[in-house]
Amino acid sequence: MVLLSGALPNAKLQTSVLSIWLVFSIFWMIPFGVSAAGSTRISNELGAGRPKATYLAVKVTMVLAFLVGLLEFVSLMLLRNVWGRAFTNVHEVVIYVTSMMPIVASSLFIDSIQTAFQGVARGCGWQKLGAFVNLGSYYLLGVPFSIVFAFGLHMKGQGLFLGLIIALVVQVVCFLVVTLRANWEKEVSCPIFTSVMLATLDINNSVFIVQANKAATRVGGSGVQVEALPSDQN
Repeated sequence: MVLLSGALPNAKLQTSVLSIWLVFSIFWMIPFGVSAAGSTRISNELGAGRPKATYLAVKVTMVLAFLVGLLEFVSLMLLRNVWGRAFTNVHEVVIYVTSMMPIVASSLFIDSIQTAFQGVARGCGWQKLGAFVNLGSYYLLGVPFSIVFAFGLHMKGQGLFLGLIIALVVQVVCFLVVTLRANWEKEVSCPIFTSVMLATLDINNSVFIVQANKAATRVGGSGVQVEALPSDQN
């Protein structure tokens, strides 16, 4: 976006304002933390074979992301006349930053929800889906729309952000449809999570056997004798 802003009229003003907005990407770290925590929790619940707990983790992740995005939106809008002065005393830049605040605040709100959906996708093992959605939304829709709005419709920096918002909305819609249609019972039985669950059971059984042998030895016993179950013969 900064590169495209350099080709806009009054490039010095455009790049100055967009560079300031890049600083606001620090707000993205908050929903990213929610996304990472949700991804870990969701994958753990799937690996443990608990579909209801998985769905609950998904709902909690999305609610938290929505609240974080809403808080960011409100804080940016309430202080829209302050943010520009925090970076520069140039009146023209301050006015431009203030005028772009509704669009930028909206993009951060939508991006918060989109980031949470990314965490859900990672936790469920939908990385391939995420790759296609991200590439398609940003490079096939977002960037072309940004160019059309900024240069074709002469919306300048606001047009660049509108293209980004379109990409974010497409991502949210795609991930929302997939998440709502997900069969969590089926997701639990996915071979990846099934193998993790079996490996966890093997580890737990091994730990239990070792601890039982130690306890029996301390009381003068001979330990626990474990016999392997015969394998199925085809």
